[in-house]
Amino acid sequence: MEMEVYKKGNMINFVGGSYFFIDLRNILDSKGYDPIITSKDNHFRIYITGRKTIKQFGDRIYNDKRLYLKRKFDIYNKEELSAEKLINKAAKKTTKQRVFLKEFEFHNSIEKARLHANISVE
Repeated sequence: MEMEVYKKGNMINFVGGSYFFIDLRNILDSKGYDPIITSKDNHFRIYITGRKTIKQFGDRIYNDKRLYLKRKFDIYNKEELSAEKLINKAAKKTTKQRVFLKEFEFHNSIEKARLHANISVE
């Protein structure tokens, strides 16, 4: 697994080739990070975006840091404001729409995507 922190600091990207990523996405989602998962061939990508979300994630993983990559920590640490003072920009599409589209792309199944996006059929 590889974790990439973009230089602007507003996106984290996890890349790997195992189904562990579905579990990772569920864990990140349960912590409120609103991850998006994509797949292409045998590779999965999980994206976490937004200044506030990135700051909260960084606060969590660097809270008791002992072993870390300085280069990635330095990118995270450029954010001077606390998570409480930050806001995430509004997504171009609603969260349910984004999740549904990514899940549909991943599973190639409307029913699975609907269930993962928590969309009910009335």
